Amino acid sequence: MKNRNNFHNMDVKFIFQRISQKLLEDFRISSQISQSVVKGDFREGYLRDFLESGKIPPKYGIGSGLIINTSNEESNQSDLIIYDRDKCPTWMFDKRVQVFPIEGIYGVIEVKSSLAKKDLLEELAKIEKLRKMVPRGAVLPFGIIFAYQLSNNSLDSLEKNLSDYQKEKSPSLWPNLVVVLREGIILQLDRGLKRILKPEDFEQSVRPAAYSFKTDTLFEFYSALFSILSNTHLGTLDIGNYRELPSKVGSHLVKNHIFTKKDKKSYELSETFINKIFLYCQKEGSKTLGEIFILQSGSIPPGYFTEDYLLSKCYYYNPENLPGIHQVNEPYKINEQGRPVWNKRLKTPSTYVEIDNEIYMFPEVYVWDDEANNLTEVVEKDLES
Repeated sequence: MKNRNNFHNMDVKFIFQRISQKLLEDFRISSQISQSVVKGDFREGYLRDFLESGKIPPKYGIGSGLIINTSNEESNQSDLIIYDRDKCPTWMFDKRVQVFPIEGIYGVIEVKSSLAKKDLLEELAKIEKLRKMVPRGAVLPFGIIFAYQLSNNSLDSLEKNLSDYQKEKSPSLWPNLVVVLREGIILQLDRGLKRILKPEDFEQSVRPAAYSFKTDTLFEFYSALFSILSNTHLGTLDIGNYRELPSKVGSHLVKNHIFTKKDKKSYELSETFINKIFLYCQKEGSKTLGEIFILQSGSIPPGYFTEDYLLSKCYYYNPENLPGIHQVNEPYKINEQGRPVWNKRLKTPSTYVEIDNEIYMFPEVYVWDDEANNLTEVVEKDLES
């Protein structure tokens, strides 16, 4: 008869030591592959398989690819992205490239074959870029660097490198962990030598410290990761905010700047024209929508707009002080198709562009006055390139 009490004597750390040894052996075999892309797939795949084989609950999905925010900023390509499988969608360009909204991810693990100072700084820069993308009030995603081996250096030297880096950076940008398999982990400690795992709790008094866990490194990494995940509660993800993402035009985030001409091709307002609108309007100051209606037509359409809407502020671009429709005789004629044909350059018809989350209205005629400089043809991006 089998002894049912044998499970009480199970050494969990021993199990992780054997798994760690297997991970390292598989990695060493993959190191014989010459193609770096394939080698990278193996390197990340081993760690992904380890985590997906029941080590973390199924609510946590593991993907790879890009992370975006509602300002249309995107992260570097991340090796392993842990996201909320129940609430976070993944948009896939192809089998290799997934895209995740930042509000739905818990964090990233960047995986390296070996970890020299140069590699460490490169991965820290990726985590820094990701943290800077986080919307105000949202949860900071964790950032972990995981390496299979050192690179003619030591864990203590990496601790020094990280300490120097953190002296120059805001605590909100620091990594959670730096892990080197079967060597040890660099953790963040407070003044009382307590481990600080969540980036929200990082402050100037926190410092990195290297622990040489050796064969227990994988267990300590898993334990810390599980603790971070268990104590992180993501906020609300509103996919509607991703309906129309702004474009980066020069130093501005811009929306509603796409026009379709008679050739049925799409054109966008040029960086030069957007800057011209922005600089002029910032100098002139904002107006209410009610004031702009009066400038354009001499009156406000009765009973159509709410008072709050008419009092809302925006900017108005009209450097030539073009006349309104009420200031000229016969401003337009009706053509055979029943559409107005404007006889003069007027404030109407007008349109708007959104620059850095603010509305800038302007007469459309300014777009067509100098199409060569004010419009740029939109070229569709090849997602596989």
